[in-house]
Amino acid sequence: MAQKTYRMRQIEKERGKPIEEILDELCEKHALLEEAAAELGIDQSTLYIWLMRFGFEKRCVKPEPTAEEV
Repeated sequence: MAQKTYRMRQIEKERGKPIEEILDELCEKHALLEEAAAELGIDQSTLYIWLMRFGFEKRCVKPEPTAEEV
C-alpha cells in the first residue's frame, strides 16, 4: 500500500472516506484530471501522482479522442 501524504489524510478526514475510495469515485465522475483536481483543491500534477501511486492511472486518465470518435 502506498504511503499517504498529509494532504491525503486531510481530504480523507474532510470526506470521511479512504483516499482510494475518493480517487475511484473521481475517476468515475470526471473525464478530465483538471476537474477532479479542482474538486479536491489540489494541482492537476499532484492528482496524477496520487493516481499513479494507487494504481488508478490507466483507468482514470482517459486518452484524447481520435478523429473517428469525434
